[in-house]
Amino acid sequence: AGPSHAGRKYWVFGNFALNGTSPGVTLGSVNIPLNPDPWTQVTIDFANTAALSMTKGTLDGNGEASASLNSLAPQPAAPLGLTLQHCYLVYQSGPPDQYFMASNLVPWTTVP
Repeated sequence: AGPSHAGRKYWVFGNFALNGTSPGVTLGSVNIPLNPDPWTQVTIDFANTAALSMTKGTLDGNGEASASLNSLAPQPAAPLGLTLQHCYLVYQSGPPDQYFMASNLVPWTTVP
C-alpha cells in the first residue's frame, strides 16, 4: 500500500473470478473490486488461520505486509483451473471506521 499507509490496518478479501469485479463493494469512498460470494465469506471467517495466514493485520513502516493462501492436507483436491481473486483493503478502526484504499485483484489459479 506504500509508506503513506504505514501502521494502518489491512484485510485481504477474495472471490471466485467468474463472479467479477463490478459493481463491487463500497465502504465509505473506497470500492473493493469484487462481488461477494461464498469464497468472500471464507476469507472473512477464516482470516489469520492456518489456511489464510496473515490476511488481516497492520502494515509495517513501509506500508507493506505479506499474506498467504496455504494448502492443508488431507483435503479434497481443488478443481484444476479454478481461479480465485484476492485484494486488500486498507482501513483504520474507529469510531468512526475509516477506509483509505483497496488494491486491484490478483488472480490465483489451481494447477496440478
